[in-house]
This record gives sequence, structure tokens and C-alpha cells, in this order.
Amino acid sequence: MKVLITGHQGYIGCHAVDIFQRAGHFVTGVDIGYFADCTFTKRPRVDAELTTDVADLTPRDVAGHDVVVHLAAISNDSMGELDEDLTTNTNVAATMHLADICKTAKVPRLLFSSSCAVYGDSHGAHADESFATAPQTAYARSKIAAEQQLLELGDNDFSVCILRNATAYGHSPALRTDLVFNDFVTRLATKNKVHLLSNGGAHRPLIHCRDIARAFLDCAEAAQEMINGQIINVGDDAQNIKVIDLARMICAKRDDSDLVFSKTAGADQRDYLVNFSKLRRILPNFSVNYSLSAEVDYLLDSCDKRPNLADELVAGRYSRLQQLKNRLDF
Repeated sequence: MKVLITGHQGYIGCHAVDIFQRAGHFVTGVDIGYFADCTFTKRPRVDAELTTDVADLTPRDVAGHDVVVHLAAISNDSMGELDEDLTTNTNVAATMHLADICKTAKVPRLLFSSSCAVYGDSHGAHADESFATAPQTAYARSKIAAEQQLLELGDNDFSVCILRNATAYGHSPALRTDLVFNDFVTRLATKNKVHLLSNGGAHRPLIHCRDIARAFLDCAEAAQEMINGQIINVGDDAQNIKVIDLARMICAKRDDSDLVFSKTAGADQRDYLVNFSKLRRILPNFSVNYSLSAEVDYLLDSCDKRPNLADELVAGRYSRLQQLKNRLDF
């Protein structure tokens, strides 16, 4: 199978390249290169590569591929708030351009990386895919808008599947520290403290970034009738967790560590639990391979082996927000 992955240099994209290639598939990568310097360990090499904006792709670029995995995006709440027009153009307009050229080129399948952030506040319920969305940020609003337009474009010949990913965590060749788990772990590694910007009372569903990539592989290889037109929450019921409980679990990994709250810490309005039972029904062979506790140990060990990590964190090497600011001169 020939697979085109947008954002292949990214946090999840690196894992996706490796996983699809290990499964025997030919991988074309598309990436504009904004975060090419965010390298923590060696990235896997793609079989073919296009260094360009998704918005500039043509039908010829995507023709001949069996599936397109669309990961490229302004990829979290803080980045989305930096410039809402940029977020909309990247996450909605460029996504629909990609879908249009895929349909024109008769690419049979498009898998779209969305987010459980679209639920906003589940009011204590475990949100399934039919749960009312309540996006509270520009990022989440852009994902919902793209979802709706993509599903309208799909048909029997052009299969669209939406993967609403839980909050990603864990080691990647293109590490991100602007994710709650990774932020806590890297602060513990370099300062022996975990710092909370909120009171920690909100819930988050979490999933390892490599498990997300594996879900995309399973959707790419599934029968078309199983995934066409579907929205699927991607995560693990056992990894719905309160932020404060996550912080305490991570903090406990090091002796004499401190749990510190920001002076402005208050309630986080983004508070959602998620139901992942549909994922198990659609992809019965899928299961998560990573646990929160074990990954704390692994990522801490990886951080300890990087002698200049503290300086890299101060410089914003692994912060996508800081890198985007640098690129766009904010």
C-alpha cells in the first residue's frame, strides 16, 4: 500500500512513518519543515518526501496513493490562540484543499487527525462520538469545522474517517513538551518539580503518541465499509485521569520532588472524560501498548541521558508554540 502522511516530521508523524513502514507500506512524507529542529532522537526516513505546505499540494502529488493520513495542523490550544486566522487557514482551509485534490486524484481513503478537545466539557459524563461537542478554543473549533466539511465530501468512492485523538503523551523522535504529561515529566527531570498552571481538577483522556499512530495504521488497513464516514475516539478508558492525579503520580517518581501551583492557578474549563468503546468495536484487534506509569519511567530515563535538556527547554526547542512564534516573528 502507498501511504501519504502529512506532518510526517511531527510528534505523531515520526511514529506513523515507522509503524507504516514496519507494516510493509511505502510512505511519502509531506511537511513544511516548521518544526524540523525539534529533534530529540533520530527521525525515521520516509521513502519519498515533499517539503511543502499542504495548501500547495496538487492532485499529481497525491495521485497513486491508497490512503492519505492527515496529521499536519496547528496542533494544540495555545498554538491555536496565537493567530486564529492562521489556525483556521491551516486546520480547515488547507485540510479541505487536501481532501479536494485527493478526491480529484481518486485517492480512495483519507484519515483525518482530530481531537477529543472538541468535547470541551463533558460535565462528568464519558463522551462518546454522539456526545454534543462544545469546543472552547480556536483549535477545537477548527477541528470540528474540518470534520463537518470532510464528512460532507466523503462518498462511496472517497472514504473519510475522523480519528478524535485523546491528549497525546510520551517519547517521540520529535518530542513535544507543550503537552501536559510531557511538560510534567521534563520539569521533574530538570527541576525536580511538577508545575501546574491550573488547580488540576479537570479531567483529560490520555494516549501514547505511538498508540495513536497504530490506530491510524489499523484504520488504513481496515475494510472500507468499516471506517467510511466514521468518527472514532482514539484513546484508552483506563487513561481518563484528573490532571492533579497525573501530576501527583509523576511527582512521586522522584524523591524530594515538589508539586507547585502557579499563583494564578484556577479551574480549567476544558474538563472532559471520553468513552472509547467504539474504537474497540471498529478495530477489535487494536489495544494500547503503553501505560502512564511505565512511560514516566522511560521518558525520565531518556531525559536524564540528555545533558543539555534544561538549556534546550529554556530555549524552547521542544515547544511547538515557541517554534511557531520564532517562525512567524510573533
